[in-house]
Amino acid sequence: DGNDSYISMCRHREKHSCPWGLLARYLYHRFVLGTEEFPTPHSDDPEANRDWITRHLFVGPNRKHITYKALNTAVAKEKELAEIISRACTHIYRHGGAQLLQDQGVPLAEIEQAGNWEQSAMTKCYVTSTSPAACLAAGGWDWQPEEMRSTFW
Repeated sequence: DGNDSYISMCRHREKHSCPWGLLARYLYHRFVLGTEEFPTPHSDDPEANRDWITRHLFVGPNRKHITYKALNTAVAKEKELAEIISRACTHIYRHGGAQLLQDQGVPLAEIEQAGNWEQSAMTKCYVTSTSPAACLAAGGWDWQPEEMRSTFW
């Protein structure tokens, strides 16, 4: 829609799950191992910086911005290869992220804020209706002691 959008990310302690590490590897492959020249910002002159300012972060094979259809096709192929069964396609990352936070015991209000959701939409589409504590109890686990909570969360 042309509006600026902002998100926040922190470094993950597991290097293979770190969004900053993934972004760094993507840019390394794109500009160092690939053939695309890294854009160089110049001065405060917008005309001199046009290449830098208009460069898309994520691109398709033609080096233009990736379309929704292309992204959807790529994610669908990855889901099939990973044998992931889900109705979600391009939103699978939001879905998985919300479920990961829920599994870690993060309160729903915090997940809602992180995903910029209204709670009704979030609980309907992204998280399960069963709490992690209820799942542990249903599985016969003594979920109340702190040692058990720290084991699973």
